[in-house]
Amino acid sequence: MEYLQPFIGFLVLLLLGALFSENIKAIKIRYVVSAILLQVLLALMLIKLPLIQDFFKWLAKGVIVLKEANDYGSAFVFGYLADNAPNAPFNITNEGGTFIFAFGGLTLIIVMSAISALLWHWRIVPLLVNALSLIFKKPLDVGGPVGLGATAKVFLGQVEAPLLVRPYLSSMSKNELLIL
Repeated sequence: MEYLQPFIGFLVLLLLGALFSENIKAIKIRYVVSAILLQVLLALMLIKLPLIQDFFKWLAKGVIVLKEANDYGSAFVFGYLADNAPNAPFNITNEGGTFIFAFGGLTLIIVMSAISALLWHWRIVPLLVNALSLIFKKPLDVGGPVGLGATAKVFLGQVEAPLLVRPYLSSMSKNELLIL
């Protein structure tokens, strides 16, 4: 039964997506099947190919190093307010209440926004958008900005990923924004 649970959960998510759709007849099964097959292919590549595993480990390690550098810088600037108060000048009675979003979480969003602007200035993001549009256009019928945003979410997170495609947001359709 425990082997069936992921498949049942996947089917439930698909059914919920269809149930809450504005227009169920507009759902193109071809794209749903293509997305599922791409997901399975990526999973198999991540499991079976050491070169792909090493690339994604390297990429994830880069994101972790960036987060650690941000945490260190935040602790340097804001002191005990940013680093969950291990060296606070008072006794802490509630360990769970030491995180302050403005000093701990928001700084990472600001850093990612600055890095995104730098990548745009160096014309790296448009190259990534064009490359991903070639990969995702035929099987999923999505453009490069949506592909880059969805891919970046895996590594960066829900808040930081749209910062990479910020200039494209104003021209995206409602469906593309929901995908992103």
